[in-house]
Amino acid sequence: MKTKRRPYILQNFKGDRKQVTASSCCDLLSSGHSLFGIPPKDASLVLEDGTEIDDEYLATCGDYTVFSVLRPSETIKYIPQKAKELVGHFTRLLASRSNEVVAALEPYKGQLIEQMLGNIESLEVPEHVLLADNKDQDPKWFEGEKRATSKRKVMRERAKTRIKGYFYKSKEDLQKCVSENGKQCLSQLFEEFSALLRAGDHNGHYFVRGEKEALCCEKGQFLCQGTFSKPSCDSRVHRINPYGSREQLVCFSTWNLDHRVERSRSILPAIGKAIEEANGRILNARYFYKLLFTTDNLKLVHPVCHIKSEHGGFKCERAHWYVDDGAPCGDNGKVVWKNHCVRSTVD
Repeated sequence: MKTKRRPYILQNFKGDRKQVTASSCCDLLSSGHSLFGIPPKDASLVLEDGTEIDDEYLATCGDYTVFSVLRPSETIKYIPQKAKELVGHFTRLLASRSNEVVAALEPYKGQLIEQMLGNIESLEVPEHVLLADNKDQDPKWFEGEKRATSKRKVMRERAKTRIKGYFYKSKEDLQKCVSENGKQCLSQLFEEFSALLRAGDHNGHYFVRGEKEALCCEKGQFLCQGTFSKPSCDSRVHRINPYGSREQLVCFSTWNLDHRVERSRSILPAIGKAIEEANGRILNARYFYKLLFTTDNLKLVHPVCHIKSEHGGFKCERAHWYVDDGAPCGDNGKVVWKNHCVRSTVD
């Protein structure tokens, strides 16, 4: 899958970095060959925390994201993440052993884990650096961000990029499956989506600390919201603060805004069917907008909690596909608008 060519930072195992442009993982691997002499067939492409990426994930990454191209014998060790894994191991031990020591520690388990995580995070990033926002206060955080001068602005753009990605991919996918008679309605529907997104600044506030509806705390820490079917995450170590360091920012790019009602398996097929079966009824654009682009349906999740198999029990509700307001069609049966809804003229 190829997208528009964008700028990225490519580095080898030694840390030598080069700026490249690419539209796919294949492009990045080819650049790794020409720049570092690593044959594409033997190479792996990973984030700075060692997570291997594919084209689908690349499409969600921001400009100037740092990728490492590695030979089979080379691996990335991300120490803070390994430390958190040890805390997770400690948690599992407390949960599984029933001896006197565990019994004695059980009342303090939550407090101990919170303190351990806090100590790890304080070792990673001093408080004054964590709370810094401007480039002159924390220049290392802005490596690869040529024009950015504010952490909040960078994070806003990261959130907007993800939401825009859902918009363009959804539009592209639907254009391939909607009939010619439904194309006008589809176009109007996405014009309405675009208007709603512009009005909300493409929901960029989701990643901006201090914003009312931000998914993080005042200091910028994000907690995993758990798999699609659970109200919260079972793991205490699924947390991250991308405001703290460049490494954490890169690692945060592996977290997903996951659709509980799935975009490709449920929402898009429902939109296509709603258009084809409308028979003059008004499509409920706001309902589909909330499912595709807002936290009514999106959950921020750690990679471990991103379930790619079918989300059983989470489907588009047919009762919400249309708005029955009795509005007449426009002149010559054209699509008309009313209260963020779309009238389909598909027969």
